[in-house]
Amino acid sequence: MVEKSGRQIMKKNIIKKSIKKENLKYLTAMNSVVRIHVRGVLEVNPRSVLDPRMIVHDEWVGSGFFIKLENVEGYILTNGHVAKNATHIEIHSMLTSDEPFKVEVVGVVESLEPDVALLKFSKEELERFKKIAKLKNLPHLEFAESENIRRGEEIEAIGYPLGMVEPNMSGGEISNFIAGSIDSVERFVTDAAINPGNSGGPAVMKNSKVIGLNTAIVAEAVNIAFITPIHIIKNILPQLLANEEVELCKLGAIIQKNSAANAEYLNQKVVKGIIINRILKNSLAKKAGLKRNDILIEINGLEIDRHGNIISKKFPRRRNIFDLLHLAKFGEILKFKISRNGETLRLKVKNEHFTKNKKANIDVLPTVNKRISCFFEGLVLQNVCTDILISIDELYAVDGAILYKDFLEAKSHIIITAVDEDSQGAELGLHIGDYITHINEKRIKNLAEFSMAIKKISKSNSKIILTASSGAFGVFSFNTN
Repeated sequence: MVEKSGRQIMKKNIIKKSIKKENLKYLTAMNSVVRIHVRGVLEVNPRSVLDPRMIVHDEWVGSGFFIKLENVEGYILTNGHVAKNATHIEIHSMLTSDEPFKVEVVGVVESLEPDVALLKFSKEELERFKKIAKLKNLPHLEFAESENIRRGEEIEAIGYPLGMVEPNMSGGEISNFIAGSIDSVERFVTDAAINPGNSGGPAVMKNSKVIGLNTAIVAEAVNIAFITPIHIIKNILPQLLANEEVELCKLGAIIQKNSAANAEYLNQKVVKGIIINRILKNSLAKKAGLKRNDILIEINGLEIDRHGNIISKKFPRRRNIFDLLHLAKFGEILKFKISRNGETLRLKVKNEHFTKNKKANIDVLPTVNKRISCFFEGLVLQNVCTDILISIDELYAVDGAILYKDFLEAKSHIIITAVDEDSQGAELGLHIGDYITHINEKRIKNLAEFSMAIKKISKSNSKIILTASSGAFGVFSFNTN
């Protein structure tokens, strides 16, 4: 019999501890992921956008996972498209068999850029969950540092594809990256198997820390799926937690790539940086002191090439100015280096919310339950949003850009989105896409003012005259008895 040396015994114990630690991480990861059941409006089709009476409710499933925020448990992170347009949400966990638990929406990114939502247990449901699961504290996942992740990094995608009752784990790698743009955030590309139902589940590294949310697939491709990076999510969590409209840092300027000819014209010796064409009102660019024909050549010490990409060994992948801005935290000081008429200048600005003039802007992609509509004598009237402009363009071939121009000129948010046949509205010749600007020759700007005016006039007048931005008008008659 050969006796084992102390070193061999120590090595064996280390291996056992390592295996036990890995098993614990694995169990925590699996126990932290939940199946999400949603009732609501699954897809908003153009006809239901224009006429809310046509909205059809449905049910769907997704995935999510427990996280701690500000040392408080009970929060669940998922995709925005899982929670958006929901009327009822409940979760199921392998820790509590098939028992359903109702959760509330804390915040959702309505534009789905990034595609993120934050849910939470009520105090009563949290206690009920822990009681049934026989837990003192909820398991939860921690965030990884995802900014410097590289191609070939091994990951596991966890979730409930196709409504499975147990969490599914599929392995793969980070295979590529898609840089952000003015309208979209950066995405990781993976070859891990992701299917419907996986949405909102975590993509985790070997240490079980989350690098992002499993978000979307390319239906016609094989093993190409997209992950929303956790560094983007961490940046917006304070806004979600406060149930604010999520806004990533934006320059607020119209830009173009540089060229040798343009650089020479602007007295720049070396071709680099992007050219500022126009500064938007109340924007970060305006507050920083940027001007038309400035060439932005650095942000926070990182050099920008003539295409708007970042030149730095700091990043193991291609990044651009939008990716850099999306990383900026609110309250952070941004430092710009510019070339102005051949002279190099340095500017600083505090990253703050883009101040919007609500009277002159259209909402981006409001959820169904936030859309405001009114029905009046066969007319469906709504406060205009981009959903509506896109839907009118799609169904009636009316250019959305023209409708937006009409909106700016009309200075009214009230747009006709549907007209019932054989109604007074149809008979009087008012059309889909018309903005209502006056009632009985008094200016109105939104549906709240419209409803108040109609209510007031109908008590004492048998006629209501609506005037549209096109110049068309309709005289509606009522029996006041």
